[in-house]
Amino acid sequence: VMSALKTKSYRVAPPRRQVLFGGLLGILLSVNAFACPICLDMPKETVADHLIRGEVVVLARENAAVPFTYSLVEVLKGESPTRPFGLFVDSATRRRLSINHDEAVILVEAKDGTWKRLGIADKDYQQVVKRILLFSEQWSVKGDLQHRHQFFLSLFGHRNQSISELAYLELGRAPYATIRKAAEFVSRDDLRPILETRQYFAWRPLAILLLA
Repeated sequence: VMSALKTKSYRVAPPRRQVLFGGLLGILLSVNAFACPICLDMPKETVADHLIRGEVVVLARENAAVPFTYSLVEVLKGESPTRPFGLFVDSATRRRLSINHDEAVILVEAKDGTWKRLGIADKDYQQVVKRILLFSEQWSVKGDLQHRHQFFLSLFGHRNQSISELAYLELGRAPYATIRKAAEFVSRDDLRPILETRQYFAWRPLAILLLA
């Protein structure tokens, strides 16, 4: 009689975390399988790298006397420049600076004397830039990468998009153990812009790793 009985088979539900990871991975692989013309690549160097390596770092705004050119506001690193920056102030930057008078553009001079624009910074971002420069020797000369990772981890999910993006990119270069530690308190809301905005498609693997 017992041999005639059919044995029921049961499927064990996968752990919730596994289901979440599978779902997120499915989204990553299924959305926009073709090349995205407006997507942002994961940069090999962050703003912090450029700040640390730069010979001179300044804050600048449009020169009121000579439109579409920059004038010095504040020197953050190195000697005060004696020559024009040789950079053009585009129309979008002009409009933004004309509205937000407490904002400035971060400019960095490389060893070859050329200047590079690192973006517009409000007061919060300017303070972050100054702190990066304060810790630059500790990070680059003494090699205290743990302190660097912890610094940017504290900025994760910042309300300022530029700061939040910088923290995200810095965390993406951290050791796996640091990323797993960050995953303990990073919320989906912190990662929502990365997961839901098309232009961040190439940035999503780290977000999925944090939520898996």
